[in-house]
Amino acid sequence: MSQIKAGSTDQSIEFVLLSASTGEPVTGLTIANLDATYTRTRSAAVKNDLTALGSASAAHADNQAIEVDATNAPGLYRIDYPDAAFALGAAFVTLTINGAAIKPAHQKFALPVNTAEDIYTRLGAPAGASVSADVAAVKADSAAILVDTAEIGAAGAGLTAVPWNPAWDAEVQSEVADALVAYDPPTNAELEVRTLPAADYATAAALATVDTVADAILVDTGTDIPATLATLATAAALAAVAAKTDALPSDPADQSLVIAATNALAALLGTPAGASLSADLAALKVVADAVLADTGTDGVVVASGSKSDYRLSATGVNDILRTALTEGYAAEGAAFTLEQAMHMLVALLFNRSVSGTTLTARRLDGSTAAMTFTLDDADAPTSQVRAT
Repeated sequence: MSQIKAGSTDQSIEFVLLSASTGEPVTGLTIANLDATYTRTRSAAVKNDLTALGSASAAHADNQAIEVDATNAPGLYRIDYPDAAFALGAAFVTLTINGAAIKPAHQKFALPVNTAEDIYTRLGAPAGASVSADVAAVKADSAAILVDTAEIGAAGAGLTAVPWNPAWDAEVQSEVADALVAYDPPTNAELEVRTLPAADYATAAALATVDTVADAILVDTGTDIPATLATLATAAALAAVAAKTDALPSDPADQSLVIAATNALAALLGTPAGASLSADLAALKVVADAVLADTGTDGVVVASGSKSDYRLSATGVNDILRTALTEGYAAEGAAFTLEQAMHMLVALLFNRSVSGTTLTARRLDGSTAAMTFTLDDADAPTSQVRAT
């Protein structure tokens, strides 16, 4: 049995189709006369009518087929099955080709989730002759490691714990003391002394020049420092600013109230159909203007006194009187429309027959019963009651 990985797509399957009478391969079959059926495990068969492919090398197309080569491969046909035949969820699928004057052809495929290629890919190529050979090599290496590590401690016990000797504390302290004696750090006074050659100090004239240049830069960049502190904010101004900032929410929960309010407002407004509510209103105005133009009320307010004596035009009356009514009949005991009433009267007056005490009114075709009535007497009826 062949197999196709479950979930595979665009599967083209080749069948050899044989004559029902001779058993020989059949060439020249009309593709439209063939049916392609697939049956998945414990599922109903799914039949599809086939149509012809453009060529034997054409791209896959669901439920299409073509004769591969009538001369060099007589009886061989390519059938393109839909992806649903090979979907995940079934263990097997049986493909069938049937048609007039041929033997039904069947092919059964297993639908594994993982193929041998998938398993090989997951295992990977072994470094040696096989995975077993690689495991044996690792085992040999681990045995050698075990021999080497056995020298550290008892076999299987790992490293032997070495207890701390309190006598070592004095030795450690002595080493630290010796290191401190050897270290001679500079004093604070030594660190604070800074000596530079006289040539490295800036003269008063040089400092004045730097100050002049700095002032010019401040002016040019618009960042000139005010000449006095009088232009700075007063204590009263600072207090006013503090009052404003003190009024701001101090608890993040206050922000959630604002968010909730804006969300509620957004919910009331709803989502605009267009880009915004303004865009929707503009579109609605265009429609309203068109309605006004169509109804002849564009810019006109119709007075109450002028709303009498309106009538349909001759064209409107003709449309009503000359439009064919849709045939329909109200059910027994149900209210009827004017259109239904007209058809019921026509049926009773022009298309009726009597048999015993049953009167049958027929539809416009003259044969189908529309309604039946029960007469009070078969020979000389004086009343009738609708029965159906």
